Amino acid sequence: MIFVDTSFFIEFFKGNEKARLLYDKILSKERTCSSLNVLEETTYILMKRIAMRKSINIFDLEKNPRVFVECMNVVEKFYKSLIMDLDITILPLNFSWDIVLEMCKRYSLLPNDALIAATCRFYGIRRIATFDDDFRRVKFLKVVEV
Repeated sequence: MIFVDTSFFIEFFKGNEKARLLYDKILSKERTCSSLNVLEETTYILMKRIAMRKSINIFDLEKNPRVFVECMNVVEKFYKSLIMDLDITILPLNFSWDIVLEMCKRYSLLPNDALIAATCRFYGIRRIATFDDDFRRVKFLKVVEV
C-alpha cells in the first residue's frame, strides 16, 4: 500500500509531469490510501490558489459566493477525479496524539507532516507518494519515485 500525500495531489492537479508519470507507472497499479487531514490540506490549498488568482484573501472567500462556488467545483472535481477514480482508501485517524508528537520530535516534522507519518506508522505503511523532501527523514518511509 502507498500513502498519497498532499504534495502529490497538488502537483498532479497542476499538471506536473513527474506526478503524472508517478500515477501512470505506479499509483494506478497499486493499492493507495490517504487520510482526512491530507484531503483537508489539499482542499485548502486548491481554494487558496483560486482565491489568490482572483485577488481575494482566502479568509474573505465566503463573502464572495461566486468565487466560493468556483472553488467548491474545483474541490469536487479533485475529489471525484482523483480520490474516487484512483479508489484511494481514506484511513481514519484512530491513534493517540502522543504518536504525532513523537514523529514531530524524532524526525523534525511540522504537525501535519507528523500526523501523516504517524498515520503511516499506525497502519504499517512503508511507502509514500510525495514531493515533500521532509518525509525522506522518516526512517520507516520510502518515498516512491519514477
